[in-house]
Amino acid sequence: MEETRERSPWRIAAAAAVIFIPALIAVYLSRPEPQTPRVSQILSSDRASDEGSTSDQGDSPAAGAEAAGKRVSIVFKRGSRAALGTIEIPAIDLRTRFFDGVTDEAVEKGPGHWPGTPGPGQPGNAVFAGHRTTFTHPFEDLDLLARGDRVRTDMPNTRPTVYRVFKTTVVPEERYVRFVLRQPQRKGARTITLFACTPKGSRTHRIVVQAKATPSNTNSEGRERGGGENNSSS
Repeated sequence: MEETRERSPWRIAAAAAVIFIPALIAVYLSRPEPQTPRVSQILSSDRASDEGSTSDQGDSPAAGAEAAGKRVSIVFKRGSRAALGTIEIPAIDLRTRFFDGVTDEAVEKGPGHWPGTPGPGQPGNAVFAGHRTTFTHPFEDLDLLARGDRVRTDMPNTRPTVYRVFKTTVVPEERYVRFVLRQPQRKGARTITLFACTPKGSRTHRIVVQAKATPSNTNSEGRERGGGENNSSS
């Protein structure tokens, strides 16, 4: 009888283990898997505009991106609050600094580079958002760009990159995220995408200008302000 009493606690412990260990394993396996970084996590919330307006009015180029939840790999160093470089577009008399990020805070200072997309001059599609009617409104005249217009990017300690506009498109807000983040199919191709709200004062659509790097990457002059035919589609 004494031997039986001595073994009873062990038997109870063994029985408890049989019951609780599978339950603990089930709880562990049911935990959500870690999520890869999403573009939506580095964007501002889907606010209507920088000036506190509501509905579809205002000038907030990256609004609506949270719903898409597009995932991209990080190619360009993030986190800098200083200007990363400059964008120059002679056809619309634009020369402005660009910054890291497409949050409201970032694009208040100038065009913002979309984190997760390649940097200017790197293989792939470098994406930039900018305002048209508020703050420094660098992309105010984005709709005036035409095929062949020159876009030049310059960064410290790197060679300037010259792009030529090849397409202008207008897309609805609910479609623009996947559209602007699309990467070139041809390996090694270098493109740049500039987008902003359209029509001015409204964010129902985005005007998207796409340009590709020139083969020789020379600094030849493009069309100056005025003249030229706009190549756009909706």
